[in-house]
Amino acid sequence: MSGRGSSSSDEMPETISEAVPTTCVEVIRQVWDHLDDQLRSDEWDIIRLHLVECAHCRGFERFQADYREAMRSIRPRSGIAPWQVRARVLDALADAGFCP
Repeated sequence: MSGRGSSSSDEMPETISEAVPTTCVEVIRQVWDHLDDQLRSDEWDIIRLHLVECAHCRGFERFQADYREAMRSIRPRSGIAPWQVRARVLDALADAGFCP
């Protein structure tokens, strides 16, 4: 049965905005900019304050940072890691409990 138009709490949301608060969506959209040091200081201040208060977003940011670091540590110096390596890294992170 489709969740569209239904009010049952047992059904999965169909969009991220139905499942995640608006503030969290904005933070999630900016995590990579933060990790790449691409945010202005006022933008980073807002993100940082939210991360202090929100365990979900803090976990998401930590997962992305760990993923990035894992990819850096195994990346061949001359190119991008093949998709099989990325899949193994994601599996290892998930097995270690780092799930967004």
